[in-house]
Amino acid sequence: MKRILVTGGCGFIGRHVAQELVEHGYEVSILDALLDQVHGGEAISLPPGAKLIKGDVRDRDAIAEAVDDVDAIIHLAAEVGVGQSMYEIARYVGANDLGTATLLEALIKRPIERIVVASSMSVYGEGLYATPDGRRVDNARRQPDDIRSGQWNPLSPEGEVLSPLPTDEQKPVDLASIYALTKFAQERAVLIFGEAYGVDAVALRLFNVFGAGQALSNPYTGVLANFASRIA
Repeated sequence: MKRILVTGGCGFIGRHVAQELVEHGYEVSILDALLDQVHGGEAISLPPGAKLIKGDVRDRDAIAEAVDDVDAIIHLAAEVGVGQSMYEIARYVGANDLGTATLLEALIKRPIERIVVASSMSVYGEGLYATPDGRRVDNARRQPDDIRSGQWNPLSPEGEVLSPLPTDEQKPVDLASIYALTKFAQERAVLIFGEAYGVDAVALRLFNVFGAGQALSNPYTGVLANFASRIA
């Protein structure tokens, strides 16, 4: 039986991943700091048979216990929120980048077969846009003055209103927030580590994920929390 560690496995995505793994016959361990912002003080329910290790990914002792005797890791543990990252910079860089570095360093002495890390759509910035004549714009930015005046779409340097396009993986990275910076650093660290140490490494640039059981106390939920509070 394959043994899988899910960091952040008590979070919204992590719970679903852990449950799916258990249902497919994997032996699952979960490392989670159980932060109030994510869980809101609610009781934690685990999939049957899953093992919980309470600890932070920056804690070397907790990491050493968590990676012992596992075959693969799904690394989901992270601080999440574009806005909050802009004024709690040390918190985001510490949890996301130092935490990932601590995990990877532990794997030098305890090799695994595969690691999957959750990156983010935020690394694409505002996404892909086009000018009125069809020219592709990779690094469009909304300006505060334009937003205040009711101009929601970005403008080209010539002042043309840009139109959104579907964003593909060929779009260059455009790091417009501390959160995006930390997620890009996470994915690059994991991929570089995998190549250097012969570990199968995969980075997933997840887009907005919503569903039942998501904590409205988490800034990631954004506008959904506002809608829910008004309905209540």
